[in-house]
Amino acid sequence: MDGEKYKPLAVLPLESVISTIQKCYLPSFCSEILKKCKVGSCILLRISSTTKCLCKLYWKSDLHNAFCQIDESVLTFSGDERMLMGLPRQTVNRTYKELSLEQIQVLSSCVDIRDLHLSVVFENVSDNKRWQEYIDTLQDIVKDILKLYILVKDSIVYTKNLNQWQKFGIYCIVIHDIGVLKTVDASTIGRVVSGTQVSVVHQLSRVWFEQLQNPGPGTPLGGLDGPYQTLQEIMCQHKLYQQAAWKLGLRPCRQVLVVGPSGCGKTSLVRNVTADCEAVLVSVQGPEVYCPRPGDTEGWLRDVFEEASDLAQEGVCVLLLDEVDSLCPRRGVGGLTPHQARASAQLLTLLDRADQIRGLVVIATTNRPNALDPAIRRPGRLETEVHIGVPTENERQQILEVLLSPLLIQEKSQLCNRIAHLTPGYVGADLSLLCQDVFLGRYRRKVFYCMDHQVVQKRLWLVHLPLQ
Repeated sequence: MDGEKYKPLAVLPLESVISTIQKCYLPSFCSEILKKCKVGSCILLRISSTTKCLCKLYWKSDLHNAFCQIDESVLTFSGDERMLMGLPRQTVNRTYKELSLEQIQVLSSCVDIRDLHLSVVFENVSDNKRWQEYIDTLQDIVKDILKLYILVKDSIVYTKNLNQWQKFGIYCIVIHDIGVLKTVDASTIGRVVSGTQVSVVHQLSRVWFEQLQNPGPGTPLGGLDGPYQTLQEIMCQHKLYQQAAWKLGLRPCRQVLVVGPSGCGKTSLVRNVTADCEAVLVSVQGPEVYCPRPGDTEGWLRDVFEEASDLAQEGVCVLLLDEVDSLCPRRGVGGLTPHQARASAQLLTLLDRADQIRGLVVIATTNRPNALDPAIRRPGRLETEVHIGVPTENERQQILEVLLSPLLIQEKSQLCNRIAHLTPGYVGADLSLLCQDVFLGRYRRKVFYCMDHQVVQKRLWLVHLPLQ
C-alpha cells in the first residue's frame, strides 16, 4: 500500500440524527487495510490518553480518501479519573480533528447486560426536580433510551441525536458499571435488553455536572490564608457535619459577608473555596440585577434564589452576591427611589427564606460596608463577616511570589521582599498590574532589540554581496 493511505483522516461533521447514532464512516479503501473489521463491527477510537469513542464501523464509497465521519455519542473515560460519585473528574474531550488508523481498536461482539448502574444528568434544574418523585418511571425511560446504544463501563452517553420529545429533559447518562456474565471479559461491550435491571444511582443537573468536571482555572491566591481558612470551615460544616447538626438542632452558618477594599481578591477567594470544596457556584453581579421595568428586578432576584435552592438539593450550592451594597443600600441618607426600595425589600425577604434551605450558602461581597442597610447584617441574614484588610508587607510578598511563580528568576525571594517593602498600601490588583507592566515593557524591549538586530544583519549581508 502507498504511504499516503496511512495518513490521518480529517474528521468531517456528521448530522446529529437518530440514524447516525454511534456510527463511524470510513472511506472504502480502509477495508483493505482493516481486514479484520466487518460492516457493523464495534470499535474503540482513541481520542486521547484517557478518552475513547465507542461506535460501529461502516464503509462509505462516496467519501473521499482523506476524510471520515464519526458520531461521538458514547465516550469512555479512565476509571482512575473518577470522583467519589463515579463521575469523570475532568471534562471529557469531545472534539478531535483527525483520526489515524492506528487509533482503531476492534472489540468482540456485544453481550446482554444483566444489571446497569448509572447517573442521569438533566438539561435543566427544573427537569431534575420534576423527576425526583418518579424514579421508577425514569428508570424505564432511561432503559428504553439506552436500547439504541452499545455500552461499556465508565462511559458517557450523550442524547444529542435524539429529538426533544425523546430525551425527556436528559442531557447525558453516565454509565458506572454493567453486569455481565463472569465468564465474559470485563472490557466486553454490552447492550440493554428487556431483562436488564437499571438502577439510577445519582440524579443531577447539567450545571452541577459541568462545574464538578471543570470548576474553572482558579486564580492563585497569596496573603489570604486566614479568610480562606474561615470560608473553608463554613463550607465543611455543610459538607461533613450537615446531617449531625440537623439531628442535634444546630444551625450551621449559611450566610456570610466578605468585606474588603476593591481589588483585594474577594471574588477570587469565594471562587477558589467553592472549587476546592467541590460545590456549585451561582454568581450575581449587583449592578446587573436592576431592570428598567417595575417588578422585573424583584422577579429576577426570585428566579436566581429559586435556581440556587434547586441546586442545593443536589449538593452544597454557593450563591455569590457581588457588590451587594448596590442591591441593599442604606435607607434614610438621601432617600431611595421606589425601584431601589422594592429591590431591597425583596432581597431581605429572600435572605430570610434562604436561611431555612439546607445546603445553600449565601456569600455577599462589598467594599463599602457603611453603605449597606443595617437590616441585612442582622442575625439570620448576613450574620458572619469576614474582613480582608490592606495586605501587610509579608502578605504582599506572598502575593508577589504567586504572581512571579511562572517566571524563572534568580533570587526571587529577595526581589519579592524588596518590591513588597516599596509598595505600602498596594492590594492584589495593584501588584498584578505592576507585574504586567514590567513584563510587557521587557517584552517590548526584547522585540525591538530583535527587530533592530535583524535590520543590522540585513544591511551587513547587502554590504558583503559580491559584485557582478
